[in-house]
Amino acid sequence: MGERAMGYRSPARFLAPVALALSGVIVVIVVGAAGKHRGASSGGSTPAATRLHGHHYYRVRSGDTLLSVALHTHLPLAQLQQLNPGVDPSTLVPGQRLRLVAAQPRAPRRHLAPSAPARPAHWPAWWPPPPVRPHGPQSVVVRSGDTLSAIAQRSHLPLARLKHLNPKIDPNTLRVGQRLRLR
Repeated sequence: MGERAMGYRSPARFLAPVALALSGVIVVIVVGAAGKHRGASSGGSTPAATRLHGHHYYRVRSGDTLLSVALHTHLPLAQLQQLNPGVDPSTLVPGQRLRLVAAQPRAPRRHLAPSAPARPAHWPAWWPPPPVRPHGPQSVVVRSGDTLSAIAQRSHLPLARLKHLNPKIDPNTLRVGQRLRLR
């Protein structure tokens, strides 16, 4: 009779699962230590998500958990929860967006009003700056059914200004295809 018939079992049968679990723990420890070391070398001021790919959000896929997202994005779970305070970890929905980076304050928008252009560096100080050119079209072509007041309104000009720019135009006899000055 063989060894199996007598109830003898190989120790490898019991040690294989233990070795597998132990190797998993070692991998987690090594990866965690490498992540801490990498964060210390960069000064710790930049979040890990911006160092990876520059992504600011993660779109949840089917089967994702908050822990799997944290592992995938290399963010600590606590930081991911702090960045997404209204998200319930037990009810993640595919397509939901999770924030990966803290919001930065935006710079105020500057208005694009026409201003005097900057003088090139090679120009002498006494040389006059180039003229300011207004934005938009310089003229408009009369279409069928147009009136002078409709053209003024469409061009964002007062009717008196449009009449002043076009003194030879009679408002009562506009012709289709006629060109009117806007500046």
